[in-house]
Amino acid sequence: MADVKWIKITTDIFDDEKILLIEGLPSSDEIIVIWFKLLILAGKQNNNGVFLMNERIPYTDEMLATIFRRDINIVRLALKTFEQFGMLELVDNVITIPNWNKHQQLDSYEKKKQQDRVRQQERRAQQKTLALNSQTVNKNSEDEKKSRDSRVTIAGQSRDSRENVAENRGLDKEVDIDKELKEKVKKEKPTKSALDDLLKNWTENAGLIKAFKDFAEMRKSIKKPLTDSGACLVMKKLDSWYCTQEVDVNDANKIKTLESSTLNSWQGVFELKPEQREKTQEEIFKGAMI
Repeated sequence: MADVKWIKITTDIFDDEKILLIEGLPSSDEIIVIWFKLLILAGKQNNNGVFLMNERIPYTDEMLATIFRRDINIVRLALKTFEQFGMLELVDNVITIPNWNKHQQLDSYEKKKQQDRVRQQERRAQQKTLALNSQTVNKNSEDEKKSRDSRVTIAGQSRDSRENVAENRGLDKEVDIDKELKEKVKKEKPTKSALDDLLKNWTENAGLIKAFKDFAEMRKSIKKPLTDSGACLVMKKLDSWYCTQEVDVNDANKIKTLESSTLNSWQGVFELKPEQREKTQEEIFKGAMI
């Protein structure tokens, strides 16, 4: 994803309670500089506030210390402080800025481009419809002309011959109409995608299928379409994370995970924390006994 050339910072940032608390800490200036460097790095990556190098390798405190040219202990202190104040969040050891899109609104350009693509598709569909109607009108005019020519010729033939010609022409016209209808149905019949086959073999839960398709659509909207192999990897991850004996609970946790990634426009999926998961009947029973 291409980097952006700006990030949004409010003019009252130094009146924010969290920044005021940070200013009371030792090495506060360096910690605040590291915060601004994190914001700028997130803007350059334009990855919805998820710090991944090459979209695969999570940034570590040592890597950030090298990139920011800061002492490793100061970087660790800054990251710990940001996490305590809710400015950063670790998701499966991946550093993220919560609600990055909400605060930065960097996805407005992508949304506009998506809207432009939809409008362009609608215009093309209208043009195709107009072209098809024009062809139909021309064909009808030609058929009418041929019909008039045929009637002139038939006038000089016997009554039986006229009836035979009319009958044959009607049969030919029926065949043409039947052929056109079959072609139209064939074109309008939706094609079944490979993702549909994967989902059918993976689960029968309609809610889980919808959540996965929403995740795939989100990947398309951020120009990171989900490949078939990528979809298989996501399914394997979800199966490995949630594998209790209760299928309904597993599916509910998978749906939560997919919806979280879709809502935050994350390219990947991240395992739910224990307190975020749906409880099994056994866990509910144990909790009641305590």
